[in-house]
Amino acid sequence: MLLLRSYSHFSLLSAIPKVSALIIRAKELGYTTIALTDEDTTAGLVDFWDNCVKHGIKPILGTTLNIKNLSSSYGRTSGFSKIALLARDYIGYQQILRLVTLARTVNDQPKYHINLSDLTPAKQAGFGCNFTTVITADHELSQLLMAGDSKQSESLIQTYIKTLTKENLVIELLVPFFDQDAEAVKKANILLASICDKLEVKYLASPAARYLEQGDDEPFRAVLAIKKQVRIDSIKLERSFHLPGAQELAQMYDYLPKATDWQTLDKTFNCTLRTDYADKAGEAYFPPVDLLDGQTYDDLLKWETYIGLLVRFHPIQQSRQKWKLVYPYASIDKLVIDCQNMPIDPAVLKSYPLSYWTEPNRIAEYITQVETELKIIRDKGYSSYFLVVGDLAQYCKDSNIMASARGSGAGSLIGYLNNISTADTVFYQIPFERFLNPLRPSAPDVDLDVADDKREQVIQYLVTKYGANRVSQIGTYGTMAPRAAIRDIGRVLGVNYRKCDQLSKLIPMPPFGKKPTFKYTFENSAEFNQVYENDDDVARIVNIAKLIEGNYRHSSVHAAGVMVTPTPTTDHTALQWDRERKMVVTQYEGNDCERVGIMPCKMDILGIANFSILANSIDMVKRNKGVEIDLFNIAYDDPKVYKLLSEGKTMGIFQLSGGGITKYLIQLKPTKIEDVMAMVALYRPGAMMSIPEFIRRKNNASLVKYYVPEMEDWMTGTYGILVYQEDIMFLFMKLAGYNFGQADNVRRAMGKKKKEVLEKEFGNFTDGCLAHGLQESKIKELWDLIVPFTDYSFNKAHSSAYGIVAYWTAYMKANYPAEFMTALMTSDEGDMVKTRDAINECIAMDIEIMPPDINQSNQTYTIIDDTRIVYGLGSVKNLGSDIIGHIVTDRERGGKFENLDDFLERMSAIGNFNKRSLEALVVSGAMDGLRA
Repeated sequence: MLLLRSYSHFSLLSAIPKVSALIIRAKELGYTTIALTDEDTTAGLVDFWDNCVKHGIKPILGTTLNIKNLSSSYGRTSGFSKIALLARDYIGYQQILRLVTLARTVNDQPKYHINLSDLTPAKQAGFGCNFTTVITADHELSQLLMAGDSKQSESLIQTYIKTLTKENLVIELLVPFFDQDAEAVKKANILLASICDKLEVKYLASPAARYLEQGDDEPFRAVLAIKKQVRIDSIKLERSFHLPGAQELAQMYDYLPKATDWQTLDKTFNCTLRTDYADKAGEAYFPPVDLLDGQTYDDLLKWETYIGLLVRFHPIQQSRQKWKLVYPYASIDKLVIDCQNMPIDPAVLKSYPLSYWTEPNRIAEYITQVETELKIIRDKGYSSYFLVVGDLAQYCKDSNIMASARGSGAGSLIGYLNNISTADTVFYQIPFERFLNPLRPSAPDVDLDVADDKREQVIQYLVTKYGANRVSQIGTYGTMAPRAAIRDIGRVLGVNYRKCDQLSKLIPMPPFGKKPTFKYTFENSAEFNQVYENDDDVARIVNIAKLIEGNYRHSSVHAAGVMVTPTPTTDHTALQWDRERKMVVTQYEGNDCERVGIMPCKMDILGIANFSILANSIDMVKRNKGVEIDLFNIAYDDPKVYKLLSEGKTMGIFQLSGGGITKYLIQLKPTKIEDVMAMVALYRPGAMMSIPEFIRRKNNASLVKYYVPEMEDWMTGTYGILVYQEDIMFLFMKLAGYNFGQADNVRRAMGKKKKEVLEKEFGNFTDGCLAHGLQESKIKELWDLIVPFTDYSFNKAHSSAYGIVAYWTAYMKANYPAEFMTALMTSDEGDMVKTRDAINECIAMDIEIMPPDINQSNQTYTIIDDTRIVYGLGSVKNLGSDIIGHIVTDRERGGKFENLDDFLERMSAIGNFNKRSLEALVVSGAMDGLRA
């Protein structure tokens, strides 16, 4: 039995069922083939496909779109009709992606729509129509049929046949409305059937369900009320939108036996969608990389990486481009040999202890790690991805845009040598396998932080390089969480807001940052249960809210995700225009992008204000003091930095500002960057309970202990306390004989808390530890320590990367306070609370904040000297940016303004400088410095 049209919660606030519930219920009712046709979107198709396969249902991939009417603009259709498009094969699926994109990015006024001409074979990328078009019961044709206009009805169908051919067309029978006479609907359907038989067009009954059970009409009305922002009483349904069974459907259309004859049509749908790329990442799609004749991705990455070794460590400090002139691509073998024999001058490498490079064969460790990572990347087929990210990182460096990897992506030496990340993974003992496990199929995923004021510039670089049709930002969806669902439902039901608010606050937060649910609430809140059982309004609200819990409420844009695809993006996902942010985004979320194979094309590019602050403060130091600062080559043992942190002067310091962590830093009195990295990892729920002991051991070496002596090899920096996920990996490797890949797999498995997995691994762990000479009592003690730790352990690569950035901001504040605070206040301009706090911080640092001055101020805050910062003219109300620009430009060209007459004469050149502008300057004190 074929369900030709169905809707899920991906039809935002226009349908109730979750995809899994829809499939399960449809199967119970006897449907064997189901088409998902959510409105204006294909966002649910991946989830739909997987659920159909799981439950043995044949899936048809589709959508519902508005199409501009040909004959009328009256009645329910209001100038637009609804058609459903169903993919017959993969090409048809891609055609639907492009048509949805057209509707959602171009033809969005007065509503998302397509025109009939958009469906012509000539517009389907050189193919015919590989999809079936369904003229739905919500089409202008239904009005003609209800009016008994057989001539116009037949003419309209023939127009569609002329465009699509009759083989590509199905017409849906009308569904009785509550306000319609059943006999009139029956008569219209009989007329439709006669026309279809004459024209040899298929017709079919399809319920177009928007909820599953007849009793779900109230929740559906509530959802529509939320969408329309009205009370539920004003929502009247035209008909029942429940999902009928086979018998009910047959009874509805017993006068047309062919209405449920679906077998012939069913055979035409044979679209296959791969959704297993997350498990077979090596087969996924990767962004294109331009190669010259004779080049390969693998060797190009190797060349770039060894050039990076020279840039980072060679005593002759010069740019990547200059080293490439010395060692062009063709001389890669010589480059490798010369790197192996590279001389090292410890005095040049300021961010390392002098003793570090006195160890024999130190550079050999880097060569070995480079070759290890290159082999893993090469074997998994990921070289092109690293080249794409490395190219973007190099663009940022060349453009003086602060950028760095975060997350596990910071745990690659190749990333470090290609400007992608900030932490030397050899020096900080960060295993590459935590990022890219050779035993696991998942693709690499490098997340980049960039200066927030340059993020759009970075994305534009990708657009310019790869083409606008291959770069888009990733869409995401907000869900109905329990608290929000209660407030929404309570509002449309007309229940007192205070009552709804109090009810929502009874939803408890589960441990370790897991999302709250009604299930967890009923199991853990006696007060909630009591109110639910004794208050009819509450019961009504909660019963509806439970049904829509987790449903998508609205679409949005991922804060960082950017997609670069090897072919036009619409080959892989439909796109839509985000009106609020004015950008094109994917309809598939990030996880679904991964499942259809385009996640390797994704980069998380997140704008970070601290990077803008760093870049601006460095630029000011260069302008004001002539000092060039290379943050990648500064000393990490600067006593001024640790004094600043130990005194709690953390305002504006990345990751370390705020009362709680500042208190701990004062107690800790950090003396090395590893202390900072550890605090980044520990100051989180769960992990915070280890901070007091961490502080005690830091301040009293006699308290430092290790469960077994071998743990000292990798836990000296954390004083024997488990802090990082990588600590677990090393523990399994060093004590139980696991390799890196196995250790990472166990770490992941333990986090899922599967009993059978834990039992099996405990046996393996025990055997390995016994083979290494550990006692059984000690093994069990270690295991009991490890298992709960996996709940809150943190990624060392991420902590190291963020710890370094934290140190950088502290370094700039400690050594160049005026420049740092100026950049900080400029970044926070417009936020009155942050500006107030920054001014108070300046006062505490003996830096005077002076009022705006036409002879000293620029648009934003300006440094006068190391003890004085002047407000920007942009802070003056009623003063336009064009006037400010003229003041600054004229001052730079003609010198300071001598007096009021001089100022007024020179400002006469700009027409809109008036009495109001002058008064604004006078009142602000910006004119006080002028001579009379």
